[in-house]
Amino acid sequence: MEAITVSQKILSKYKNVKQALELVEEGGTIHLDKATYKGKFFIHKSVTICGAHAKDSVVLEGSFVIKDGARVTIKNMTLQDDEVGVFVQEGSLTLENCDINRMSETALMVKKGSHATLRDVIIQNNQHAILSQGKVQMHFCALSNQQATQVILYPGANLKSKHTHILQGKKEAILLKGQTNVTLEDCSIFGHSGEYAQIRVQKDAELHIKSSRIYESTSGGIDAQGGRLLLNDVELYRNVGTQVKLEDSTATIIHSSIHSADIGCVVSNGSNLQLEQSQLTAHLQAQLHVSGGALHANHCSIRGGKSNAILVTECGEADIADSEIADHFLPQICVSEQGHARIERSSIHHGEHYGVWLTEQSSANIVQSNIYGHQQIQVVVAEQSYLEMDTSSVYEGYENGLHFLEESKGLISHCEVYRHGPEFPQVIVREGADPHFKQCTISESPSNAVWFLEHAKGQVEMCTIVGHGLAQLEITGESTPRVSRTTITEGGHCAIHIHESAPVIEECLFPDHIETIILEGNCAAEIVGQGAEVLADYAAFKRHEEERLSNLDEKTLERIQKAEDLAEKEARTAEIVGLVEELERRLGTNS
Repeated sequence: MEAITVSQKILSKYKNVKQALELVEEGGTIHLDKATYKGKFFIHKSVTICGAHAKDSVVLEGSFVIKDGARVTIKNMTLQDDEVGVFVQEGSLTLENCDINRMSETALMVKKGSHATLRDVIIQNNQHAILSQGKVQMHFCALSNQQATQVILYPGANLKSKHTHILQGKKEAILLKGQTNVTLEDCSIFGHSGEYAQIRVQKDAELHIKSSRIYESTSGGIDAQGGRLLLNDVELYRNVGTQVKLEDSTATIIHSSIHSADIGCVVSNGSNLQLEQSQLTAHLQAQLHVSGGALHANHCSIRGGKSNAILVTECGEADIADSEIADHFLPQICVSEQGHARIERSSIHHGEHYGVWLTEQSSANIVQSNIYGHQQIQVVVAEQSYLEMDTSSVYEGYENGLHFLEESKGLISHCEVYRHGPEFPQVIVREGADPHFKQCTISESPSNAVWFLEHAKGQVEMCTIVGHGLAQLEITGESTPRVSRTTITEGGHCAIHIHESAPVIEECLFPDHIETIILEGNCAAEIVGQGAEVLADYAAFKRHEEERLSNLDEKTLERIQKAEDLAEKEARTAEIVGLVEELERRLGTNS
């Protein structure tokens, strides 16, 4: 089959593209000589149109329209300065080694039922690069500097892209509308501006990305609203705002790295994120924010953020397993607003703030995990929250190990708590909190093991408490805990110190103490077993004190009361000064 050559040379038989298209046979080839051609050309038959020289010397100031099921190949040329570069209305297109520039509407338009394959194509400085309702494949292409969204896929469209760059558009890189499907492999998407993320995935759309990078945008990396995502071996970084935002969407992220931006991932409004063997680092806000959605993180590393590692709000759920969380400036895991977290076989360590913070009626299960090395309290359970911890260790923190307050509850079983700051009890229970410690070991700290205060409740059952410098159990402030079948040994001051409280102490052992139980103030303690003899001594002391006071005149009683009030005031002043000094120390450390 003889090819047709279009040329502006004097002796050329074919001098324009329209004539060649009319005369070429089905399946034939048209060669375009070096020149600038103009016009809009309709192609009704299968044909190959090939520039005979370098693509920048064979220029069409116009467009091609493919119709009637024609299978068209266009090679080695530049298309520019029209409305649509190539319109695949009905048929198929193969575009190779071409440039498409300065189209007022789009470089390529593909209608439903049609498809296009692009290889070594550069599309730049158009309104859009691709508008498609059909199927598009791209290999070794570059799309850049479009004025509007570079690629828009409408319902029914399909895009597969490999070894392609999509960069520096004035708006999004890719917009998936409705039931569309996009697969990107070994691609780079970067440098987009405007108000939206580089890739937007709308309801019922699917996005699959493998071995690619998405970076350096002004408005986020990926934003999915009702879509489905699969990211494998993907790197997202320096996308201003949120790198991956999910709303009513489902996503799986595997073997990926998300780093160096404001927020890593937001999982909201019923979304579900499965995060596997991935790393999140160096975000200014929460690395993972679960707000009304669900997170499942396995074998992940979340490190080095300026805020939280994981923030769970608005009844969200986070399930973290076999992962490492470290080096954050705010509470590493913060669960609030009735959220829930499950932490299993994981390490949470060396944060500047709390390790785990439960607040606003939230809850957590911590199983076979280690929490250690935090500058502030390692685990805080506040505002009627609930913590269940089993077979875990909390150790070597600079302040308290666990702090229950504000009517919170918990079940702490088969756990170890040891070696905390010299001025801080390892466990504090206060303000009506009611945790249950069962078969735990609390050991090796200069201060108290557990301090119950401010109407605290709680149970200590079948535990071992050993090696504290102060009273191993401090029970004050009208607290009413129950301590049963517990061994308290090798302490310094005493085993249990009770002041103005009414605990129940039953069947406990107190070896190696100077004193077992000390009672002070008005105590209604109940002691069964070892240590019960102190009740008789306490009752005798109270009778003697009452007799002594009954023999004093009114002025002497007033002086005693004033002295007690002054002592209490001085104690409160010392406590406030201590708090101020501690705050100054923390501020100095943070600066």
